[in-house]
Amino acid sequence: MIDRRTINKILSKCRINDIVSDYMLLHSRGNDFVGYCPFHTGKMMTFNVNTSNGTYRCSECGKSGSAIDFLIDYLHISYDEALAMIAHRYGIDFKTKGERSNAATLYEINAEACHYYQDQLFNSTTGQNIALTYYKQQRGFSDEIINQFSLGYSPARTDNTLISQLLEKGYTEDDIVASGIGVRFDNNPPYDRFHERITFPIFNLAGNIVAFSCRTMKHDDNIAKYKNTNDTPIYTKGNEIYGLYQAREHILRLGSCILVEGNADVVSMHEAGFNNTVAPLGTGFTFAQACVLRRFTDQITLLFDGDGAGRHANEVALQHLLPLGIVPQIVLLPEGDDPDSFSRRLSHDEAQRFITDNAINLVQFYFITKLNEQLNNPIRTAQVAREIVQKIALIPNDITRAALVKQCSHLLNINEESVLSDVKQEMFRIKEEEFRRNQQAQARQQYWANANQQQPAAAEPLPDGVAQPADDDSLIGSSLLTEQVDNGIASDCNPNILSKEREIMHYLAKYGMVSFGFRQIDENNTAPTCLIEYIELEFEANNLQFQNPVYRRIFELGKTLVTDFYSDFGDFMEHLNQVQDQMFNEGVAELMNRNIDFDSVKMEEERLKSRINAKMAKMIDDYRQRYFEDYLCSHPDREIRSTSLDLVNERFKLSKIHTQQAKLPTEFDCLDIFVQDAINNLRYEMLTLNINTLQEKLKHETDSAAVMNLMAQLLELQQNRAILAKYLGDRVINP
Repeated sequence: MIDRRTINKILSKCRINDIVSDYMLLHSRGNDFVGYCPFHTGKMMTFNVNTSNGTYRCSECGKSGSAIDFLIDYLHISYDEALAMIAHRYGIDFKTKGERSNAATLYEINAEACHYYQDQLFNSTTGQNIALTYYKQQRGFSDEIINQFSLGYSPARTDNTLISQLLEKGYTEDDIVASGIGVRFDNNPPYDRFHERITFPIFNLAGNIVAFSCRTMKHDDNIAKYKNTNDTPIYTKGNEIYGLYQAREHILRLGSCILVEGNADVVSMHEAGFNNTVAPLGTGFTFAQACVLRRFTDQITLLFDGDGAGRHANEVALQHLLPLGIVPQIVLLPEGDDPDSFSRRLSHDEAQRFITDNAINLVQFYFITKLNEQLNNPIRTAQVAREIVQKIALIPNDITRAALVKQCSHLLNINEESVLSDVKQEMFRIKEEEFRRNQQAQARQQYWANANQQQPAAAEPLPDGVAQPADDDSLIGSSLLTEQVDNGIASDCNPNILSKEREIMHYLAKYGMVSFGFRQIDENNTAPTCLIEYIELEFEANNLQFQNPVYRRIFELGKTLVTDFYSDFGDFMEHLNQVQDQMFNEGVAELMNRNIDFDSVKMEEERLKSRINAKMAKMIDDYRQRYFEDYLCSHPDREIRSTSLDLVNERFKLSKIHTQQAKLPTEFDCLDIFVQDAINNLRYEMLTLNINTLQEKLKHETDSAAVMNLMAQLLELQQNRAILAKYLGDRVINP
């Protein structure tokens, strides 16, 4: 178990926008940030980062949490490993002692394999003669770029040294196979999947190696030219971008990205100085990969091979980028050229000039590649116009569509109104098709939900018109740590009581350690209390307890944390006094350097003290407010974290227009009223529940003595409820 003070030390330095911005581009919105959600393939900026309470939330897929949750969900790692990553991010010395996640094991196996492949490349005779010669002489890669991309070489299958080394280091055969490094048939020992190939490791955005893409050096048509890691728990081929880890900072700095076809093309372009170059992984560019790129930039240049396959790759990329509002620039290389040969044939300046001068949009691309010299052929012109219309209809922006429609009309010499009409028809068809797909998806979900409830012995055929269920590609990557949270609430719990409990828990989780009155120690002495202590006293006095078991756990955590808080608060006040003295001394020194008289110095000193005291009071309030909230939202228990984040997050915020004219009282300003009302509301609901229970008992009770006893209890409860209703002022009492 990690020491709580260690966790506090790490998280006190943590800024959630720093953590999230390592994996995506964030756009400022006042004090907060927004971006495209990394957990699903949405088309809007629905991912909100709240810097005031250190949380994120996607308004579309519902994913939410703290900085720790973001790393856990995105990288599929454990709580301790996420904490270690944050510590490393801010230069804090910390090593995990807890149990490693499955993902961490797979990352380590891939890293060990990468080191082995690099060692074979530089230190083995075969690696030097075959792979290193290929890298340097045929591709022109420098040692620096080879090390930057961690390129390597895997020896022949007869040399199974890598697998032996991994087993000696304690990794199991199952782990080696699960990582994608090892291949095992029947009960035979595993062997290296990538034997006799040059290796291109694939990094995720955290710098972990998740997979390999490897190329054979043999000229044999019976051997696959490329062999890639199969999908694993940490790697989904259609979701990853090769070179994005190395190119990320350059993409963000330049605001643009170059997309090429192959791994070697990426390395060659980086060698030539185009450090914002990346490539898709897998058989082709996918919509999920387009969403990943869109999180970093919307300025994309397509630089594919100058053959028919390259032109087809441009069309596929357009199909996935345009619906996201990205209209890429396309650079057509000469026939037979590819980004690798292009970057080696020209200097950096010449290549940059060629890209700038020859960049075209989608209308020009279809005009040049599909129409050629057949402008006088009306049938061919209509076919090309149809293809252009299909692409323009994918673009969500009206102005961009209108500009491309006008260009299409001009180049193809077709009436603009006709082109626009076809675009609108195509947009309507796309919406109809999307609606139909959604209807089918809902039908599938309903069918399988009913099937699961009935639990048939054998699978039943789907009804007519309902397609077979397909894999859901809306979520990016797989998750090793997806937890189904069961709050354990009994189905017969009163929903009114649960809602009142939630209101109390909101204040408790958000302001648990805030000063809240005094409690009587003896006849002559009182002691200050925090909100948690006050609620504890109120619950004891009114015989209340939380029905929600998670709330009970949080409440118990708060009660046990009070002692630690007062100890930490004492240390904080000592530090604050030192800061206060330092600020005052620095302020006085500044006053002394000013040419003012003695009386003015005294007056300025008083003003300085007032400003410092106000600042100290604000720091104390902030410390008390954040203490319990930070503890809960960074708790190792996922259920505690998720429930607490839901409790403290504000679902609605006032816009600036409501606060610019006058300062409105905040929740904190009215906390004493709100808390007392919340407790009384819970008391009222509990009294109502008890009254209803007694009334039900009276209906079935036949013994006269028992009836009199129940009547007396009922009368007392009704009187108490009437008093409470009068205090609350908005209750209508039903007898």
